Amino acid sequence: MTAGAAPRRSAPSPAPDQAKRPGEPGTSLEAHCLALLLYAPNLLPEARAVSGVSAESFQDVRNRQIFEALQVYMNDHAGFDLAAFRLAFDKELDMHVESLLQGLHAGPPLTPAAAREDLLKSLTRLQKSYLAHLIQELRFEQQELQTQPSEERGRELGRMIEELTRELQQLDQRFNAVTLMGRKHKESRPR
Repeated sequence: MTAGAAPRRSAPSPAPDQAKRPGEPGTSLEAHCLALLLYAPNLLPEARAVSGVSAESFQDVRNRQIFEALQVYMNDHAGFDLAAFRLAFDKELDMHVESLLQGLHAGPPLTPAAAREDLLKSLTRLQKSYLAHLIQELRFEQQELQTQPSEERGRELGRMIEELTRELQQLDQRFNAVTLMGRKHKESRPR
């Protein structure tokens, strides 16, 4: 978001009993992103800069909590110790971390370059989904205003939608740049 712009409305946090559960739309991408971040937590600053992802981007409360904890841990520590990181969680959240890691290890082995590219692309897709959801909510609210017109609120919603749409377009450009870099890297490797 640009300086001086209207603050972005974040999606309301669901109560823990309303959290998305594994298998629901959006959660598998979230799980994949977190697994990659746990695999390569040193990429968190770059991944946040490229994708713009934040804790609000995660629909599943457990994933949001893990992401927030990872941000704090990486800010407070020089390196990453997975065992020490997991000590902060209750049994349920620790089991969720374990399942994320098992899911990642069940797949093909990742090189650091492949993990970086996958992480940047996946977090960008997650953020694009989040922004599209926010735009959809704002458009719905804008439609609701037609029944009880408020010119000022209508302009404000219009500005917010325009800003989020620009942000989404910029994210598309960054996603395409990451994809292009990955293709160039693959093409430059000897076969």
